[in-house]
Amino acid sequence: MTSTCKFGLVGLFVGMTAACGGQAPQLQNHSPATVAASSAQENSKKSPSPSTAPVASPASDAPVDTMVSDSGVQGQPIETVQTRPKTIDSRDRMFMARWKAPRKTLDTLFGFTTLPRKMSSKALDGFRREFLAGDVRRHTSKAFADAISLDKPLELAVVADTSRKRRMPKPMMGYSVGLRSFSKAKAAVTARLTPMGDGVWLIGDEDEYGTRCALAKAKRPRIGPRLVCSERLRTLKKVAWYLAHKLPTERSPNVDMYAELTMRSLLDRFGSKLAQQAKGLSALSREGHVGNRKFDKGVTNSAKVLGDEVGKMIKDADRVVMTANFRSSGDLAVNFGADFAGQRSWLVQTLVDGAEKRSTAPEMFWRLPSDSAFLSYARAGDPARFNGILMTVRTLAEGALEKAQVFSARDRADLASLIRMTNTAYDPVVSASGGTTRSNPFGWVLTGSASKGSKSRAWLTDLVRIYNRATVQSQLRRLLAKDPELKKVKLPTVRRVPSSPALGRGALTVKLELTLPKKLIAEMKREMEGFPVPPSGKLSAYIVHAPDKAGSWMAAGMDQRKLVKLITNAKRGKMSIESMASLSSFKTEKHNSGGAFMLRGLIDRIQNEIAQNTTKDPKKVAFVTKLLKQLPNGGKSPILVFGDAKRGAKPGAKMQMVVQKGTLEDIGWFLSRMALKFGKAKRP
Repeated sequence: MTSTCKFGLVGLFVGMTAACGGQAPQLQNHSPATVAASSAQENSKKSPSPSTAPVASPASDAPVDTMVSDSGVQGQPIETVQTRPKTIDSRDRMFMARWKAPRKTLDTLFGFTTLPRKMSSKALDGFRREFLAGDVRRHTSKAFADAISLDKPLELAVVADTSRKRRMPKPMMGYSVGLRSFSKAKAAVTARLTPMGDGVWLIGDEDEYGTRCALAKAKRPRIGPRLVCSERLRTLKKVAWYLAHKLPTERSPNVDMYAELTMRSLLDRFGSKLAQQAKGLSALSREGHVGNRKFDKGVTNSAKVLGDEVGKMIKDADRVVMTANFRSSGDLAVNFGADFAGQRSWLVQTLVDGAEKRSTAPEMFWRLPSDSAFLSYARAGDPARFNGILMTVRTLAEGALEKAQVFSARDRADLASLIRMTNTAYDPVVSASGGTTRSNPFGWVLTGSASKGSKSRAWLTDLVRIYNRATVQSQLRRLLAKDPELKKVKLPTVRRVPSSPALGRGALTVKLELTLPKKLIAEMKREMEGFPVPPSGKLSAYIVHAPDKAGSWMAAGMDQRKLVKLITNAKRGKMSIESMASLSSFKTEKHNSGGAFMLRGLIDRIQNEIAQNTTKDPKKVAFVTKLLKQLPNGGKSPILVFGDAKRGAKPGAKMQMVVQKGTLEDIGWFLSRMALKFGKAKRP
């Protein structure tokens, strides 16, 4: 890790969620109070007991040196740079991330590829040398990287500096890397080593700038020696002891990757100050006033409601947790969860709205098209929860139009009335998208609802009626005429057109047509090779709505015939996902929502991008296109997503994403072939 990365390890722990191994865990409650109690018990004993021994630190891959004298480098005087172990405890921790066994994770990932073993070994060595040892490279020999252990946890923490009285705490960041041997790491240091106390040694001179690191001796064999680093020396002095000796003992679920954002402890101590500051938004809102009564009232109300909401969220917030690991089946499971201390705020109340209505995927879900790139189902929330927000937005819209002196009072009110919800409370809603091709880069979207869709149909009807009103059209033309570049542009048309008889009675089709300026057409043809821009410059899109016995369907896209076919097939259950074995869990597991991403949807988009850039490197394009058609599993293994919520004294929401083994095999095979063709790798 280089200092210029400014602690890119945060990104690593987020971006490497696809790098883990083990069994899918059940998230447990590790509250700050529990951690603090465990810490107090641990500090009261001189040796670790079974209840306080670290659980996330596997045995090292080389003997650990625990008996090393506190002496400086030979021939150098000993000076002590004191650490401050008492300034940090578990209650001050804001964020922690733990990668349990990097080698195991990376070996698992390489197992999905067909790369030579030598290449994976070089990659591991490069990861250790360039990334983990990057911040001490200028102070160490090449042998230092060999002293870093990839079998011990890689940890990162953000703690709050609460030592400044009557001031808000300041975050301090640091990370910790396991070492095979303290003596080997120390021998590889070419710069000055200065004792910081409590078994921690500063690497380099005290007056150096940038990220600073230190070696820490093992107080417990199971933890082992560590390399600890922070963004500057002043911070390192405060967090070194915590990173080296305390953080490794803090418990976490037995998974390969874990991250936790903890807020409750700090909010209990400092939240009241933040809540008080949030209330000041109402006074600051005057700066957003424009001199229009409606708009200014909307701004003031928004600021007041937002300030109150922030105060309630401060009382509700607790922690956010992420885990990631491989299941024994080879599937990758990633879990995100948010735990709350209560449900006073509108946000938390909305998140848990309908939490008790878990179910398997509704019947309409199984009628979605089999060639979809994305599928989902959920239950619509109660639209009444959004009444206040929508009323404020409508007030702001009307006030802004009135201030700009456009449209009549009637037109402004009618345009603002289009800002409304069209769903029925708790009705199942399903959706799908796909159909991305070179000639149709936007594809199609299909949604279905268990309600008859009268509100959606009414909204479309109102849109066409209001937009085509003579007074609205004349005002829009005047607005375009004020801009020299737009005065010759034709207004887009929005009108009803005859619906296909195949859709049945009550169907509604709306056509949107946009005429592009000649200058824009030329730019699109030049920048978007293969994009279907007709000579006339007219682009059309359609919205089709049709009732069904089970509810209603709505589709949108550029190909009207395709949209009609999507809805008619959905109504009849033809060419659906019903028989897809990879989605069987949607028939047995009960959740509040669920979805599936098909890798082939991404493949389609990649192929479209390739098709639009065939002149840049034809041979490479042809090779990539061929690979995409030869994926071992054809990109048909879906990435599954499930969402759930719970009410009660401890409400919460969680999401689980499962990347199936077939998808990982396809990605690994593709990347291997690309590396063997264009990289430095050689075939075994």
